[in-house]
Amino acid sequence: ASYNAGDADAIAARYTDDAVVMSPGAPAATGREAIRAMIAEQSAAAKAAGMTLTPLDGDMVGVSAAGDMAWHSGAYTVNDASGAVVDSGNYMEVQKNMDGKWMIVRDIWNSDRPPAAAAPAEAAAAPTAG
Repeated sequence: ASYNAGDADAIAARYTDDAVVMSPGAPAATGREAIRAMIAEQSAAAKAAGMTLTPLDGDMVGVSAAGDMAWHSGAYTVNDASGAVVDSGNYMEVQKNMDGKWMIVRDIWNSDRPPAAAAPAEAAAAPTAG
């Protein structure tokens, strides 16, 4: 809900100061401020395009904890304004219990879809008729 609302501050508050987020097609964002900036940019672009992120419940969801560390995984879809699925994938979060509060230390998600085709290279300049 926070992502779809564009509330990057609420999302960033769930990460540790030294957390790392690895999203598809982008360099890793390291640290809460870099994560906040990345989420703000990505969620604003999604909102402007009429897209929403939906985490899915089902067979892919998993969670486990050992001591003060835990992981959580699952699946997601991205829907356009008409409700059509335009992307789907999986995610994994690693969390640490810090003073009774579970904070995200690592976060990664991957699209099930192949990467977009590369833009064709500009045609070599043709010699001009003299």
